Amino acid sequence: MKTGKTTPRQKRAAVTPGAGLPKHEAQIRAKSAASGAGNSETVLSPDERRHMIELAAYLRAERRGFAGGTPEQDWFEAEAEVDRMLAGSAQH
Repeated sequence: MKTGKTTPRQKRAAVTPGAGLPKHEAQIRAKSAASGAGNSETVLSPDERRHMIELAAYLRAERRGFAGGTPEQDWFEAEAEVDRMLAGSAQH
């Protein structure tokens, strides 16, 4: 039964960037916001983009216990994820 009241968790999610997202995606979005990605005045450097991909790939491997998969597959999936996220933030 819904009471219409907001729980403390919902309040935190409403004001915490990345709340409710997988940990790696929240970290990437926080890094993106801190670097100004999506801001027309700030351009993400190739090194910053690479670091974001590196972090996302590592966190993918960590999440599965470093078993199965390959570093290359983690990198390709992380690269696509970061590029989608950056493209989405550039549209806002």
